[in-house]
Amino acid sequence: MRRITILAIVYLLGFLSAVGAVEVKVKTMTDLRDRLDPERVIIEVPAGATFEAERIEGEWLYGVFMHAAGVSRGMIHKDAVADAEKLAKLEQEYQERERIRIEREMRAKGLVKYEGEWVTPEEKATRELEKFEAEQRAKGLVKFEGQWMTEEEMNRIVAERDKKEVATRIADLKDPKIPREQKDQAEKRLIGMGKHAVQPLVNELKGADRAMRGTAALILGKIGGEEVLQPLITALEDEDASAGAAAGLGELGNREAVDELVDALQDEDAVRAAAEALGKIGDVRAVEPLIRVLQDFYEDDSTHAAAAKALGMIGDSRATEPLRKVTETDKNPLVREAARLALDKIKASSSTPK
Repeated sequence: MRRITILAIVYLLGFLSAVGAVEVKVKTMTDLRDRLDPERVIIEVPAGATFEAERIEGEWLYGVFMHAAGVSRGMIHKDAVADAEKLAKLEQEYQERERIRIEREMRAKGLVKYEGEWVTPEEKATRELEKFEAEQRAKGLVKFEGQWMTEEEMNRIVAERDKKEVATRIADLKDPKIPREQKDQAEKRLIGMGKHAVQPLVNELKGADRAMRGTAALILGKIGGEEVLQPLITALEDEDASAGAAAGLGELGNREAVDELVDALQDEDAVRAAAEALGKIGDVRAVEPLIRVLQDFYEDDSTHAAAAKALGMIGDSRATEPLRKVTETDKNPLVREAARLALDKIKASSSTPK
């Protein structure tokens, strides 16, 4: 009867959990401690006594010990329990209840579980995307315009598009109806496309459109690269392309073209562009030829001014006296001013410590 009474009291007081409570046996005498104050011992549980355990947390069991004096509820160390299998089952059940409880709490907060962590749906989507992209990169793929593909496929697509665009931009430059602003944009775009525009522009150096030859040469010089050097040197021999080719070689700045540019100083169509190019390159081999242009070339004032400017850029003292004479005797004030500025540059370069 006492046993029944005690169990009824336990039930009515709600000491036992409705789910997961099991009866375990303690191995040796151990302490039953207060749940709220684990330092306080409620009662000593004798060896062999049973303990109605209802939950596990850390190293403790929660439950009740029924004894002659009544019922005591508290905590007991897990390592004091003899029934290891029951204890393992109890702990498993407790962990499952905790999992369900936490899951309900997290879902109530609007969180979702991703790879063992509770995160917001937005963070989950971000992590999934990052994981997917990492997997794609590990396969050697690259993302191009929203699609994953091999680098070779991407390069093929880009090359094909560039080929079509180069043709369109060149057509714009040839079209007399296209406004100057649009032509300038086409030129900038071709320069920006670099190597993809080189071969089509080289082809234009020999094309039927005579006006386009010089334009193509200049753009090639602005694009640069070893592959454009020889086509530009060859284009110096074409009267329709010579000025553009000289200007292009000046943009290229390659000293290997100096001899050909010096020869181009004898070409009435290319002389001014060749003088400007030689000034940009800055090779002293051009000093004497440029002095001759400065002193006598069809009395062309713009060409004389270009030669004076080029001599100033090179900075060789051999040009000092010829330039001084020009400042004193030339009839054109623009030429005199160009010679004066060139002299100033030569003086400044000679006074600068080497």
